Amino acid sequence: MSDIKSFDETNQEITILAELSINIDNLSEVKEFCKSYSKEVLENEPDVIEFTFFYSELDREITLVEKYKDSSAFINHTVNISVGGILEHQFQELVKIFSVKSIKILGTCSEELIKSNEKLDLTFDYRQCAGGCVRF
Repeated sequence: MSDIKSFDETNQEITILAELSINIDNLSEVKEFCKSYSKEVLENEPDVIEFTFFYSELDREITLVEKYKDSSAFINHTVNISVGGILEHQFQELVKIFSVKSIKILGTCSEELIKSNEKLDLTFDYRQCAGGCVRF
């Protein structure tokens, strides 16, 4: 039997939806990178809940779904992919293989998270939870 958990503005979980264009021709290389990068993130960041790539071969696009326990977990990820971070090399590969089209941040973000994102050379579309639930 499963339980239902309500989601509202008090929920701490942060979800990222990143739309990426594929910059290289070799789809098998793209898929291999996605598998290895996801594994590296999950092995090195215990507060990451999900890190999954979905592709459209026809559109040559990827949707990256990232789920974090809370704002602090996402801030930790941005530190890890920055210069000197434990995932710097993998992130540099990501920006070679893909171009960022859009990034939506879903959930109630801490002020610290919003301020830390201002330092990045990316545009974020923040979305608050209006209500919902999940079965687990």
